[in-house]
Amino acid sequence: MNKDSDDPNIPLKTTKAIGENFDIFFETKSNQDIWVDYGDGNKIKASHSTTVKGDNIKIYYDAKLALSYLEFVVGSKITAIDLKNAIGLEQLSLRVLCLVTWTCLRI
Repeated sequence: MNKDSDDPNIPLKTTKAIGENFDIFFETKSNQDIWVDYGDGNKIKASHSTTVKGDNIKIYYDAKLALSYLEFVVGSKITAIDLKNAIGLEQLSLRVLCLVTWTCLRI
């Protein structure tokens, strides 16, 4: 899958309001771009902070580039995340509630 695909590598849902900031941090093994649909159906090159356009956010990347790290920060208000197509993802960090409470999954 890649930015031209209709199937995202990582779809997720958020309860953040349209216009609120949505922060993600990521690394790829080859320093390539990832693409995100922030809820409005448009895939744009991911930046670490942008605004929510809808509740269904979709992350796309070329599986050959191996997205090695993905982090959603405190207040992302993620209610669902599907990792079945997160090919190559080595580490996922979901920070919940506050800086003291966080969960880090290794895949």
